[in-house]
Amino acid sequence: MARRKKTKSDSDTTYRYWIKLSYQAGQKRYLADTKIKKRIYRKLRTGNILRILYLPNAPHKIEAPIRSKRTKGRTIQIISGILGAAWLGLLWIVGRWTVFAVAARRKGRQLFAKSQGSTVPTIS
Repeated sequence: MARRKKTKSDSDTTYRYWIKLSYQAGQKRYLADTKIKKRIYRKLRTGNILRILYLPNAPHKIEAPIRSKRTKGRTIQIISGILGAAWLGLLWIVGRWTVFAVAARRKGRQLFAKSQGSTVPTIS
């Protein structure tokens, strides 16, 4: 078990908590390093048993503790949905402007207007 120090500035120091896991998948034994939360790190001792998930076709890829990546994935999914909806809304607005401009060029009538001179807006 290890705690890695990461300093951002003189006064701001953060820590990342890592553990080394040993597990057997099939007939082969694997070692893995994984990042965990501080509260789990404080509870664990060398030799403790921790449930993990792994892919049978890629046993070196693990998730420990279980559901630790679910929250981050769900957060990214929600943010992506919101940004995607905003992008579609903006695209729809700009698309409408473009359709109106093309329709005006194709079907609109052209007129000539006479300039009446320049005016400067007055502040009242």
